[in-house]
Amino acid sequence: MAIEHLSATLQVWRYTGGKPKPAEFLDQLVVDTNDNVKKRKTPSPRVDVMFIERSEFTSDEEPSESFAAELETRLTEAAGWLNKQPTSLFKSLRKSGFNTRLLFTGWIDCDQMDLDLPPALLKACGKHGLKISIITND
Repeated sequence: MAIEHLSATLQVWRYTGGKPKPAEFLDQLVVDTNDNVKKRKTPSPRVDVMFIERSEFTSDEEPSESFAAELETRLTEAAGWLNKQPTSLFKSLRKSGFNTRLLFTGWIDCDQMDLDLPPALLKACGKHGLKISIITND
């Protein structure tokens, strides 16, 4: 297995003009008590949408298969959460000069990473005009 850990973060930023105010971004998001997301105000406004570690599955009979299955579950849940968000929110943010994306960051233990993104997540990102970026170590 190549991935040590992987996270997905909803980010909104712009190069000039400052960070989004809570009323522009974080306050408009729909977050229910059963959602596995976390709003963050610092250092930059963002939402931690998903996190998974390989160590969660070391005791499983097939750790790689368990990891892949759980990753798909968590990404599908993330898609469900994204679909609950106001359709006008991200369009309004971009109109105000902000960039919007779902950023995947991870640590891998070799020179290759396989990442399958479920269609539901791709559709949700497309619905809101979110870029998908992936950054790992070398």
